Amino acid sequence: MNQQACTCGICGADMAGARCVNCAATREGQDMARAIGFARRSFVEFQIKGLVSPSQQECKDRQLDEQLQRVIAAARAGEPVPGELDLASVNHCWRCNRQRSGYYAFCNVCGASHAQSSDELRYLMFLARSIDQTSTEVITPSQQAALADVVQQRTTQQRLVVENDQLSAADLSAARLDQLRLKKEGGSSNDTMHAEAATQRKQSFGISKPALKRQSLLEIVLDPRNIRWLLGSGGGLLVGVGF
Repeated sequence: MNQQACTCGICGADMAGARCVNCAATREGQDMARAIGFARRSFVEFQIKGLVSPSQQECKDRQLDEQLQRVIAAARAGEPVPGELDLASVNHCWRCNRQRSGYYAFCNVCGASHAQSSDELRYLMFLARSIDQTSTEVITPSQQAALADVVQQRTTQQRLVVENDQLSAADLSAARLDQLRLKKEGGSSNDTMHAEAATQRKQSFGISKPALKRQSLLEIVLDPRNIRWLLGSGGGLLVGVGF
């Protein structure tokens, strides 16, 4: 099961639903906190690689921390995520932008993966916009261009990873039937246990071997391999009695 779906992205407490039982943060607020944390770690990597100076990294980190504190304050007040923070919604499919259903590990419209790898793709897009919005007093235009190239390369690689996990049309139909079966058996569309079952279904469709097709009696009898076996074991008697 995705650990991010089980713990709050702000306070780290265990999740029992769409809101954190400890800080009351919404799923959107927690997702934004994770995105900001991803951006902060990325700038540390940029500094280690020499793309930005230590003072530039510290300045950007303070800006990102201010954004995080606004997200935390809004969560505690029961308010929505600040609108100026541009992050693709965790409640919509990153590929087709349709409304997501609970904590399913895939889009039940287009089959796109909603696993942790797709979250990283959204966070990379957030990082790219954060770099673009950074003042030239913090990082120079040439540094912005260099960082944008690095993030673009990472985004392209990550998109390939996520696209590879997408369900085919046939596998998506089978997964939808699996969702209906789980609901009929008492599962909830917002249950994290359902996410684990959906993830297991996704891994078994389109990645593992395809489902076996059940043969009819006529197909079994007319199978050339079975005919050879029958002839080798006295199957000629069947022809003599009219079969």
